[in-house]
Amino acid sequence: MATAMREERVFPLRKRGVNWGWVWALLVYWVYKIGITGAMLLIYVGFIADGLRRWKSPFGQKVWRFPMLNWLRDFEATYRLDYAMVGAIVMAFVVCIAWSYLLRTWVEGEELRSSMKKQRMAGAALIVGSAILIGDALLFYMTCVQAGWSGTKFSISALIGTAVYVAVVIMVNLIGVDLKFKVEESRNR
Repeated sequence: MATAMREERVFPLRKRGVNWGWVWALLVYWVYKIGITGAMLLIYVGFIADGLRRWKSPFGQKVWRFPMLNWLRDFEATYRLDYAMVGAIVMAFVVCIAWSYLLRTWVEGEELRSSMKKQRMAGAALIVGSAILIGDALLFYMTCVQAGWSGTKFSISALIGTAVYVAVVIMVNLIGVDLKFKVEESRNR
């Protein structure tokens, strides 16, 4: 009678150490995201908030006028806070998220849109994200035009400034997407 020999697998006793490449990539990614988000907030509070105030007058109302936020009137730092600033801060985050998602979807291509649900999600994100980004560019353009001395509705310098602004926002978010890919790659090693 033949005996069947069982093959035993030998597992190394070595414990895996810390993946320092992943930690470094993650640290670089978050420092970049926090730094860029801070810079974007400055731009948005400066330009986009001014555009919101000029575009629709309700954005110029003070936040402390809202019934539950009366206490904001008592502080010097929050007394001047208006809906335009709050809207600009929210818009900065939404625009960064929209660009990051659209760029990631474009870079990953079919890999991300493998199922029908993911295809619909990508299509919805394309429509909503495009509306947000076009609105952001138009708001920036209108702010540049209205900040000028002439009463014109068309300005070549404002158009060039808007194109540069959109290109910078795209590049900033493309770098963020690339850093996110590097984090994912270094984690899988």
